Amino acid sequence: MLRIDTKRFREIALISGSISIIIILYPYIAEYYGFPQLLSRDIYYILSFIIFIFPLGIAHLLNVMWRRAVDRNIPKLLRHLAEAGRIGVSIPKALKIASKYDLGPLTDELKKAVVKLSWGYPLKKVMEDIADDIGTPTARRAFKLIVEASESGGNIEETLLILQRHIMGMQLTLRERLAIMKPYISYGYIAFFVFLAIEVVLLKSFFIPMLEVKHSLESIGGGAMQLFKASISISQIKQYFYHASILEAIISGLVAGKLGEGTIFAGLKHVAVLLIATILTYYLFIF
Repeated sequence: MLRIDTKRFREIALISGSISIIIILYPYIAEYYGFPQLLSRDIYYILSFIIFIFPLGIAHLLNVMWRRAVDRNIPKLLRHLAEAGRIGVSIPKALKIASKYDLGPLTDELKKAVVKLSWGYPLKKVMEDIADDIGTPTARRAFKLIVEASESGGNIEETLLILQRHIMGMQLTLRERLAIMKPYISYGYIAFFVFLAIEVVLLKSFFIPMLEVKHSLESIGGGAMQLFKASISISQIKQYFYHASILEAIISGLVAGKLGEGTIFAGLKHVAVLLIATILTYYLFIF
């Protein structure tokens, strides 16, 4: 499973940000050098925003999936360590044995720890490094208690089994919470598309026909023009609704990420999808 660490995340942000800046500047460069502009400027702005946030959202998703996969395998690691402890195997040797099992992405982290132990690193330092590298609360708690159990002695395997059951209970609670909150992602999408559909209906069935009548009366002239003197143009009302839809797409996407996956950052990919839907809807049915 692919992991997106801090360095890779910064590289992705730099690349996507550079491409976004090029897209933003293209209309001005094209106007200066006489290049063709296939799209309106607002489309270039929105596309640059999408290109910037969508890769970041996917990178965040991959990193979250990697961390959850590691956390799911920590109880298996604890069980292996407890079984090794029953037959008198020390923690460092038990870690070496466990690194040969299939523990998903945790296996690579254990192999790094085994190499450090073979170089003479103390167990406490190695466990702190692996916990910091993984970065999840579950990993920090588990590896800290492994060190404490190793240093305190006594019935180590029973301590590890108690920790295993505790972590499995926490993970079960987390999965239940995520399962309960998952539908809120679809609720965010449904609310946005209902909002978008209402806007399209209002524009095509009410505002645009009313403004067309206004223009007809203007062509006739006379006192009837005074009735619509304060009216705005069709292009203005389209732009107002268009900008409102863009704002709604950003808010709905961020809320969907927060409610469904627990973080605002998780909503970036939803924002990108909803912005694309907004552009397609308006340029197919309104503009």
